[in-house]
Amino acid sequence: MRTTRHDQDAAAVDDLDAALRELGVPFDRPSDVDLVIRPGRGRVPVALHSVAVASASSVAGSISDATPSKLHVLVADRISRDARALLDAAGWGWLDRRGELSLRVGDDYLIRSQVTPRLGPGRDRARGPIRSRAGVAYLAAALERPDETPVLREVARRAGLSHVALSNARASLIDTGLLDDDGRPLESVTFDALTESWTPDVVPLAVAPQPAAAEILGLRADDPTASGWALTDTLGAIAWGAHITVTADYPPDFYVPTRRDLDRAVHLLGRVDDFTERAATVAVAPVPFATDCRYRMPDTEWLVTHPLYAALVIARDRARGPEILAAWTPFGPEGFRRSW
Repeated sequence: MRTTRHDQDAAAVDDLDAALRELGVPFDRPSDVDLVIRPGRGRVPVALHSVAVASASSVAGSISDATPSKLHVLVADRISRDARALLDAAGWGWLDRRGELSLRVGDDYLIRSQVTPRLGPGRDRARGPIRSRAGVAYLAAALERPDETPVLREVARRAGLSHVALSNARASLIDTGLLDDDGRPLESVTFDALTESWTPDVVPLAVAPQPAAAEILGLRADDPTASGWALTDTLGAIAWGAHITVTADYPPDFYVPTRRDLDRAVHLLGRVDDFTERAATVAVAPVPFATDCRYRMPDTEWLVTHPLYAALVIARDRARGPEILAAWTPFGPEGFRRSW
């Protein structure tokens, strides 16, 4: 059953109401879909806009069509970084239901704060499709070559999934605004969505892999076209041109093809309980693409994963990730461009 526009707007006002109360912002609520901010002695009516997913292109259209003299506030399940920048530049307020509020009233009244996430049961349509293996696989394939529409049968083959599952996932992702009508990514909002679902189980190892154990570990370090261990995270990003300073003995992070490969690595190399004492880490990537095609890079000992999969790990580091990604534009491979 579809919700009406009135229901969507009322839900958006409810969420903005809750966020303002949490931060102690004075306001009045004349009706279900109206809200008035009270900065000092003034009263500023809010022109509210509600969408599921806000990308830069959709926000630009809303801004250009809006009445400039009003206080506009956008409420969405997910607002991309590019869209936030456009909203800020236009003087709009916004509430990202994942847990952040920005509100500007005039030149002197500005709020930018973390708030309690407002996504809940029945309200998280934008997140639903990417909880499935098919949704994650399609987004990953789309972001590898963002200017092309992925071929479903090819993605299905690479992911080991059915064509029907991929087709259904693509339709859901288009419906929720994470892809355009042709199935291609929408700016950074698609990358952000995949980041939220990119949660491999990382295991710290006591000993780093050595060439002598290459065969038993399944490193396959001599054949980039074979599935094998792939360098990722910090050293993987550095290999693709990211400006990150590390020591010479910084421990490498690897994606391995299967759980069996991970278990074998733990058995042979040992596991440590203290992450700071690790000699390396291993994880099974959420999609097999991360280890199926690897790259030989200059001055890098190991074969490296596609830059997308290194970037997804970096993005999950809230402390250093945004700064690293903002300054990093990978120089390859062919057909790839940054989407963050």
